[in-house]
Amino acid sequence: MRRRAAVAGMVAAVLAASPAKASPWAEPGDMALRNDIQILVDHRVVRGPVTTWPISWRQLSDDLEARRGDSSLPAFVRRSLERVRARIGRETARGRPRAGIDYRLTSSPDLWRTFDDTARNDVDLRNRVEIMAGRFAGRLQANYRTAFGTSGRFDLDGSYVAAELGNWTVHVGAIERWWGPGRDGGLVLSTNARPVPAIGLARNRSTPFDLPVLRWLGPWRLALFVGQLEKDRTVSRPLLAGVRANIMPFESLEIGVSRVAQLCGSGRPCGLDIWKKVLLGEDNIFELGFDQTKEPGNQLAGIDFRWAPRPFGMQIAFYGEIGAEDEAGGLPSKLIGLFGTELWGGSGPAGANWRLTAEYADTAAGITRSEPLFNLAYEHTIYYNGYRYRDRALGYTLDNDGRFYSLNLFFVDARNKTYRLSLQRAEINRDGTGNNRVSGTKKDLLQVVAAVTVPFGRGRLQLAGRVNNDGQADGSDELGAAIALRWTTGF
Repeated sequence: MRRRAAVAGMVAAVLAASPAKASPWAEPGDMALRNDIQILVDHRVVRGPVTTWPISWRQLSDDLEARRGDSSLPAFVRRSLERVRARIGRETARGRPRAGIDYRLTSSPDLWRTFDDTARNDVDLRNRVEIMAGRFAGRLQANYRTAFGTSGRFDLDGSYVAAELGNWTVHVGAIERWWGPGRDGGLVLSTNARPVPAIGLARNRSTPFDLPVLRWLGPWRLALFVGQLEKDRTVSRPLLAGVRANIMPFESLEIGVSRVAQLCGSGRPCGLDIWKKVLLGEDNIFELGFDQTKEPGNQLAGIDFRWAPRPFGMQIAFYGEIGAEDEAGGLPSKLIGLFGTELWGGSGPAGANWRLTAEYADTAAGITRSEPLFNLAYEHTIYYNGYRYRDRALGYTLDNDGRFYSLNLFFVDARNKTYRLSLQRAEINRDGTGNNRVSGTKKDLLQVVAAVTVPFGRGRLQLAGRVNNDGQADGSDELGAAIALRWTTGF
């Protein structure tokens, strides 16, 4: 009864709030918004990196205003521009609180998570109130999640306070992050795990350096954070530090570099010397004489790119990401990888658009070797729980030793309805051992996902379904199916 009363109280608070919206950034999880932003970048309407999420609205607003009413743009690009401009107008309203709800029900949660923000449990209810006032912004988000037939839990994931300092925003809270060009996963940081409570700093506008030597880098972004992982680990409450930089030396090319580290925690040294060693990469146990007391932490680095040359007017792009679990001789080693390509275009004079994406990822370390190194990626001998938070990998959705193939078709019609069809194959925990949190045994799944999202009142309603063929260890197949319903709205 107390739990039901708490849920009812949150809903009542949401419904009583003023009808306005406010947010300093675009968060990961909205596939339609990402599609629109990418169209604007690829058609040179927006200049600047867009593979680091969240993305500041200020990075987009100036460029969009300059191209407002540009009739030279194709119809589908103009529609994307209109949708993003309208979204910015709603999200950056200042001085009045905004309330919103995001309710999801599913017969079975997805085994893996892509960029699309799907339910983490059978019942996933999110209620939020947020406001922007002057240079400050904040959100209080209360979430209730439960599996059918079990007791649920509350958390405050998604809550934050933020302040603008010139061209930078500093924030404290538990916000989602997605680093990299992948659409089905990110090797270094994705939304696979719940957001880590952290303090962070990010650049707003991606204006180039005004210096002769550095001007060639083009528009650039920088984002960094320091957070703390959970208590119930082999090493309790270690810190998680991350930094990512993006440059765009050409309008068609975006390059990103990422680096994250686990360090400190209960019983571990955490002085300035430890931070210096982490910063300089002096943490290879082989070079430290196999003395774990001298090893400062666990690190993972990555480099990625997205190139959209559009040869002969073709609307095509290629992207990739390489993650390094270790280093040898000062160079990255024990590599994991992700690669993809996409085609897109308009459909009809009303401004509909489509995007076709093919993606492949391999998280067994040593993708350049003939024999992969299993049970190595996202693992560590000191931080035995590995590069994970609350039992989910902070990086790729399949955890380590997985292979993922996908073919995705995304379509937006003239009435802003979206349709998605995905064909996915996942090889999970390929050696059948280790600490993989998706499956403790080897699995080979083939899955088809279909979803439609339609405007509904002040919000949107999504219906999704999936069917999979789960390959068992004895060679047999087991057919599974699930449906999911999502309703989002704001007041």
